[in-house]
Amino acid sequence: MGVQVRGDQLLRDLSLRLRDMGTEGKGLRRELYAAISDAATPLETQLVDPAWLYPYMPDRYARDDLAPDLAVTAVKRGGQRATVYIRVRGETRDRQVTRLNAGIIRHPVFADRGIPRRDWDWVYQTKGMRSGFFSDAVHTQAPEIRRKVQAAMHDVAQKITS
Repeated sequence: MGVQVRGDQLLRDLSLRLRDMGTEGKGLRRELYAAISDAATPLETQLVDPAWLYPYMPDRYARDDLAPDLAVTAVKRGGQRATVYIRVRGETRDRQVTRLNAGIIRHPVFADRGIPRRDWDWVYQTKGMRSGFFSDAVHTQAPEIRRKVQAAMHDVAQKITS
């Protein structure tokens, strides 16, 4: 699942300028991408905190299964389609983050423990779930992420022109 944090035309222009600079721009591009990743760190910290997840889903699932497995990354794309978006997914398993964000959890029927996993019956549960664990965090963090990304773009642009 990803939520785009759109910037202005500056990101596209900056990305094209760095690409045109070739090897000269690689250090600046690395600096920009590192700053973008750093901007997403508070969101990652919030999303993997079981205390943040408790109001949205069963405590045991939040603490033992989901929180240790979530991976949050700032994905950067350069060139004409320059964008930055935040993606969250499970590191070791498909966590179906979009479904969890909608307040739905999929799990096996517990009576099926003695049979092979491929033969389990799966159910969708909404009881004990609340939608928005990801979108609420993004809504809270997006202005600060956007501010940090724009500041990084401004810094790199200043270095290019000086």
